[in-house]
Amino acid sequence: MRATVTALVAALAAAAVLASGGRFKHLHRLRGDGDQAAIRCLLSDANDGCTEALTELKGNLHIVASSNCGVCTEDERENVIGYFKDLFIRNPKWAQKIQDKYDPTGEFRRKHGAVWRKKGIPVYDLATV
Repeated sequence: MRATVTALVAALAAAAVLASGGRFKHLHRLRGDGDQAAIRCLLSDANDGCTEALTELKGNLHIVASSNCGVCTEDERENVIGYFKDLFIRNPKWAQKIQDKYDPTGEFRRKHGAVWRKKGIPVYDLATV
């Protein structure tokens, strides 16, 4: 009986996270990964060398960028904004490359760039190389 109740509580907790739009379990651990590890991971086509938190972020980055993190909880949105703001301010050369990789047409920057800039995230025009 106790095991059944425990399993039910765990299932309800997981359902509550999913229902609230929670996409991230490891977001709180991103800042400990370091800039170079994050840049390497985000620019790599594979997940080799990516931490669990970076793999999770990378796997959700397209939906985050395309929807302005519309599927995120408010806490997740603020954490993602803060993370990229700090990462891009410290690493502008790599920020451009990351933005170009995850927004190759510039569509998301045109659509959400003004909002991101208001939040302090450096947004770069699409590189023309």
